[in-house]
Amino acid sequence: MLLSFFVQLMAIALLALAMNKHFKNVFNRGIKPAQSRGLKVLGWLLLGFSYYLAVSAMAAPMATVYWLALLPLGIFYMALVAN
Repeated sequence: MLLSFFVQLMAIALLALAMNKHFKNVFNRGIKPAQSRGLKVLGWLLLGFSYYLAVSAMAAPMATVYWLALLPLGIFYMALVAN
């Protein structure tokens, strides 16, 4: 479950970087549309993979509850780290 949380964090970071504002803060330049699309696709794939990791670690109903509980925590953590 911990591995699933870390993969969630990576996915959230990639989804944030897909936004022009956050990309510009990190790299001091604008993002190209192809880069943005690639980061979004990779972020969503990692979110799906993190859910798969959670379900493979425990029963699906409890894994879903834990995964959905950890998702806002990961978003909050990334918001704190990004600022």
